[in-house]
Amino acid sequence: MKRTVRSFLRSVGLMLLFVMILLLVVGGGAIYLSLPTTRDDTSSSLFIVYRGDTGKSVSTRLADQGYIRSALAFELLLYLTNTAHRIRAGGYLLSPSMSLFQVHEKLTSGGETYARITIPEGWTASRIGRLLEREGFGTEEAFLRFIEDPGLIAELGVDATTLEGYLFPETYFFSYGTSQREIVKALVTTFKRRVTPLLPEGESISSSWFYRRLILASIVEREYRDPEEAPLIASVFLNRLERYIPLESCATVEYVLTEELGQPPRSVLTYDDLQVDSPFNTYRRMGLPPHPISNPGLVAIRAALEPAKTDYLYFVLKDPQNGRHYFSRSFEEHVEAKYLYLKPVSP
Repeated sequence: MKRTVRSFLRSVGLMLLFVMILLLVVGGGAIYLSLPTTRDDTSSSLFIVYRGDTGKSVSTRLADQGYIRSALAFELLLYLTNTAHRIRAGGYLLSPSMSLFQVHEKLTSGGETYARITIPEGWTASRIGRLLEREGFGTEEAFLRFIEDPGLIAELGVDATTLEGYLFPETYFFSYGTSQREIVKALVTTFKRRVTPLLPEGESISSSWFYRRLILASIVEREYRDPEEAPLIASVFLNRLERYIPLESCATVEYVLTEELGQPPRSVLTYDDLQVDSPFNTYRRMGLPPHPISNPGLVAIRAALEPAKTDYLYFVLKDPQNGRHYFSRSFEEHVEAKYLYLKPVSP
């Protein structure tokens, strides 16, 4: 009987010892897995949670990128705390020196980081797409598909086949994880908000009239350097349109070379460049290009909507440093101006 009791107590003791060892192992392992991956690197870097990410996919990428020691430990923590649903799409600044619990708190507290995206005046949709791709917002190709998506264009109330020209140049703050579709909508919505006050009050403006002026603005944007001259440049192009004279805008040729032919930008155009065959080449085609060649800012848009009243038909750059032009009324005057301002400087 005593032997049976001793045997039982020994078994209980061994079991307790096993449980204690197991707890120590599990507890020690849990403590180890919760420790930072390093204490030396305190720098922060951006970790992006994308739309549609699951707790498992987030845990895996956290481990793969060295922010935590174990994907399984983080996934288990999300399960035990029921917080996976609290991780929102966005960008988060994380450091390898953060513990598992600190990373968890960061991702579930809604403290995402916003990207500052500045779109300069005169950029094309492709350049904007490349900028967004560099900043972690999808690919250029996907962005351009949205620009020409008939459903999205109709949803935004734009009477055109492309949103080129309607992507308003501005500084935006987007949360990482924002879809390209939402970004496009934000750019076009900003365009409408900023441009609507410029439209003449009390006048009935057709969508076709406005679109022609927007195309004009996109050319003016790429031609002017001094804001005071933008209305004058707009008047030159409008006067040429009225007289059935080709616009002969170098900016449209540059668009063909860079956007259609994929060539690098150049400071000087050759005679062969001016002969390139394209509907956008206003040296060879009469009238405006099929659609805007850039996304203009308010200066160019205002100039196209409210051009100066002149009889100028030509302009040539006379002051490269300040971007000032000489405006002419006749071809003969223009030739003289080109000889005066563009002739080579003697050594």
